[in-house]
Amino acid sequence: MNSTLRLPRSPVWLVVPVLLTALVLGAWIVDRDSPMGLQYHIDTDVYREGAAALLAGQPIYDLEYHVFGINLPFTYPPLAALVFTPFALVPLPIAGLILSLVSLVCLWWTATLVLSHLGADRPRVLALWLLPLLGLLEPVRETVAFGQINLVLLAMVATDALYRSGQRLSTGVLAGIAASLKLTPAVFVVYFLVRRQYRAAAVMVGSAVVSTLLAAALTPRLSWQYFTDTLANTSRIGDPDYLTNQSVFGLLARVTGPAAADRLWPVAVLALLALALCAAWRVRTNALSTLAVVSLIALLASPVSWSHHWVWVVVLAAACWQGSRWLGAAVFAAGVIAPHWLMGEQPWSWWEQLLGNAYVLGGVALLVLAVAAPGRWGAASGAPERTR
Repeated sequence: MNSTLRLPRSPVWLVVPVLLTALVLGAWIVDRDSPMGLQYHIDTDVYREGAAALLAGQPIYDLEYHVFGINLPFTYPPLAALVFTPFALVPLPIAGLILSLVSLVCLWWTATLVLSHLGADRPRVLALWLLPLLGLLEPVRETVAFGQINLVLLAMVATDALYRSGQRLSTGVLAGIAASLKLTPAVFVVYFLVRRQYRAAAVMVGSAVVSTLLAAALTPRLSWQYFTDTLANTSRIGDPDYLTNQSVFGLLARVTGPAAADRLWPVAVLALLALALCAAWRVRTNALSTLAVVSLIALLASPVSWSHHWVWVVVLAAACWQGSRWLGAAVFAAGVIAPHWLMGEQPWSWWEQLLGNAYVLGGVALLVLAVAAPGRWGAASGAPERTR
């Protein structure tokens, strides 16, 4: 990255990117016609209702919560319900505003970590100036609009992977907690193993176990129900063939139908894992590239990866930018355009399948590129320094 980029030195100028960010994302935060002038966030509403049910001693996984005219279940582990309890103590618009602001801070921090890895001068300031641009990404927009926690989880994992090159004694703690809040981040233990950061991998596993056991001690019945019944019930999450499910299973469901996808998915995931692990090994000398590849495992292998889960495009675009400016720009552009939203009702023609599954097909293509030409990801030959 060009370290000669001149940024304004006066703190007064920092108001400009803040205002631009508000301009880009303000429509998803502010609504003059809503209570308190704040936008409604449906997922924050579910978080809040689930937490309120927990405080009332109700079986949160047996209930459906009437939000925005529809009924939705609470799908997160018990630890998440405990963490969300403060939302139940404040009005919904305030809870949504708090989560939106926290998400933007997490996005700024993730951008700071990425820019530091790229060798940028004054990464904290540059990240603030880039925030309005990052706000154009569809996964970021959708995360803020829904009131999701994706950007929080992204920042937690990225901190363990990239802050001080992951050499801190506490490296792995945040990633482990993230895995306890939402199970998908558990796959990032692969990052530490491939990078030969075995202590961090152990810390992550220990952190996840301790966090989960702590939640189980406070909510024993709910924890038992979640891990023995609720977790395996993927029908609670939504229709797998809906266009925003940008995972391998979602692609198969749209191309072959949900029934055939059930049969094909295990084989497809095994092939995907083989490709992704090979890709992670090929780029292992570069922390940012390894993190990006492992994020693709989480996104593509999960049965359901809604497009707002793809906030990892921030890391993916930066990782590709290291080796090819054009590739990095193309990944970023795909995240802004979000081709699946251009599609009409299913069934789709072959070319509509290509556009409608762009996140999935693009992710697989990036894995193939990492195996065939790791230099395009900014990875050099050799092995990373071993840490204990």
